[in-house]
Amino acid sequence: MAEIVGTEIPDYSHLKNAKSEEEVELRDWQVFNIQSLFQFEKGTGPSSEDATASPGETPFINAQKHSNGIMCYTDHPATHKSNCITWVAQGAGASGKAFAQNKPFCSTATVNVLVPKWKAQIEELIFTARIITESEWKFSFGRAVNGNRKNIKISLPTKNGNPDWDGITKFIQSCKFSSTV
Repeated sequence: MAEIVGTEIPDYSHLKNAKSEEEVELRDWQVFNIQSLFQFEKGTGPSSEDATASPGETPFINAQKHSNGIMCYTDHPATHKSNCITWVAQGAGASGKAFAQNKPFCSTATVNVLVPKWKAQIEELIFTARIITESEWKFSFGRAVNGNRKNIKISLPTKNGNPDWDGITKFIQSCKFSSTV
């Protein structure tokens, strides 16, 4: 490991590049109502204070705009399953941020949990979370993601009129460092 003025620089040489060398072009984008793709659940779990006071293994998702929304790891049980998207409903300049979750977790009520209505792969959720986050500007200045505001539309690449999940998965797998997903 290299060192610069007393600071260690991690060695990432063990990371592989892409899972796939295939070049993927996503096309035929269409607009979808987000509620046609996901079932909405309100975040459930302990308060932020309770979660941080009890360290453990369960990811605790809060209104964060970084670290995949994870505030801490707690010993509280998971209240949501893996392979879904968390969408910050309100708070700390993070309203509208969306993150794919690949492990069971618990969260505060300031987070919406989007449960896919299909058997989703993590790559599909990563892509869709990024597309959802592109709409975060709609939820600034105190406009929370709730009620009528969750009835938004997103654009996705399609095949035969449906989201091209296979193409999306191949696209994510062709991205640099996708082998770490």
